Amino acid sequence: MRSRLHDSAESTLLLGLSLGKILLQSPLSHALPMDKRKKDACVILANGPSLKSGMAAFGDRLSAYDVFGVNLYPSTDFFEQLPPHFLVVAAPEFFIPNVLESYKAMAEAFFNDLLHRTTQPIHLFFPKLAAAYPAWQQKLDGNPLLSWSFYNSTPVEGFSALVEWAIASRRGMPRPHNVLIPTLVLALQMGYKQIYLMGADHSWLKDLWVNEDNRVMLKQKHFYDEDTAKAAPMYKLGRTERNLHEVLEKFQLSFKAYHLLQAYAEKRGVSIINLSPNSYIDAFERKAHLP
Repeated sequence: MRSRLHDSAESTLLLGLSLGKILLQSPLSHALPMDKRKKDACVILANGPSLKSGMAAFGDRLSAYDVFGVNLYPSTDFFEQLPPHFLVVAAPEFFIPNVLESYKAMAEAFFNDLLHRTTQPIHLFFPKLAAAYPAWQQKLDGNPLLSWSFYNSTPVEGFSALVEWAIASRRGMPRPHNVLIPTLVLALQMGYKQIYLMGADHSWLKDLWVNEDNRVMLKQKHFYDEDTAKAAPMYKLGRTERNLHEVLEKFQLSFKAYHLLQAYAEKRGVSIINLSPNSYIDAFERKAHLP
């Protein structure tokens, strides 16, 4: 009984905090680009190493789906092989000032690649905070094939009904600690009935440790750097290193978010299918093949 009371009290507190964040941080979003949605099903290309095998197995069949890329996809070889219809960016480090030089260089390369390598129309989704920094917008104006809109990444917690309302009204979402979370939210909001995930490995736990200097190290592998990735700390907003409890909290909130999104999808008759072999995500149905 005490546990239930404690959970209810915690949910009520989170409800109040989330409503405050929505009021302060979540203006109405731009209209969704529904005219750019061509199919009833989409494929999300996440960053995990298994995307390479997925592309080898299913690449010639992806023309039957709307395709979402995420974050650094424009800086990879797959970008020209399979240009996405949509690209979702979640990293605040791409926009905010006073980040480490490595993040500045990454952002500069990303926007240059997006500007110069885009040869067909792509709609970009950026977090609302990006609207406050016009430099990237002035750069991307140089390619008329690029269009964009902003989404509210305000984290909403507490009672599931509030989380579901925030998603449906586009005022917020479960904590977006991973770019796959806002990408799934956007795909749900755009009304896709089948959402397939490729490269959604999320198998970071086996590559996480604490070194002799008490620094938390993660060898974070992506499909584009699996063989060259080096262990490094995880940073908060591209500025300060995360401690172990902060890293684990980030992981925990990500995996929890997927269960919330699965419940939201089920209520709306939407199937989210994980095609990623050896994925650590335990929320979505698994399949080995595209239909």
